[in-house]
Amino acid sequence: QLGEKRDVESEAQRIALRLCFAAVNIDDIAHALEGEKGDTHGQNDPGNGEGQAQRMEIFRKETGIFEFLKRLPFEVFEQSDFDFATPSELISRYEAKDLVSSPLPMSWADEERDVTAWLGNDLQDDAFEQLYSLSEEIHASKDEELLNIWRRLQTSDNFYYMCTKWFSDGDVHKYFNHYDSPYKAYINYMNVLSDLRLRLKNRG
Repeated sequence: QLGEKRDVESEAQRIALRLCFAAVNIDDIAHALEGEKGDTHGQNDPGNGEGQAQRMEIFRKETGIFEFLKRLPFEVFEQSDFDFATPSELISRYEAKDLVSSPLPMSWADEERDVTAWLGNDLQDDAFEQLYSLSEEIHASKDEELLNIWRRLQTSDNFYYMCTKWFSDGDVHKYFNHYDSPYKAYINYMNVLSDLRLRLKNRG
């Protein structure tokens, strides 16, 4: 929520977290909106907005997510004065209310809300450094196929799968990880990277 602080454990935010796991239903949204009816915060204060971004993994037919999203706008419009807008649309509609200082990288992930979900251990750091050590040679080759592979290897999920965190954060990482362990993710990634390096070496 832009503007004044709101309780991070609000009903709407709990729903947003559950939506990340495709474990929410439209009745939860309706209930949350019902609770917002007596609270005009955000509705009568133009410029306030709540952002929502989802992982692609939740968009599976068996979760019912598509039916949920189909009904969601109707529930929002029927039970509140909220609407939907892209970040660019919000920027064009409203003036900035304040400045946000962010001296360090931030993210939505884990308790730390930093980038340690992707670059927090030796496996991730090594894979990252090995990948970018090829940058100059890859670009100099002007080989579009190899450049495309190299760019795909930069996808953040590749490093997310190598996370070795435990406790509650570890459960979240395991849910979104199709590897049995972060070590297998690292080995597979490095094998692909080695193949790319070999193709780059032999291209001439």
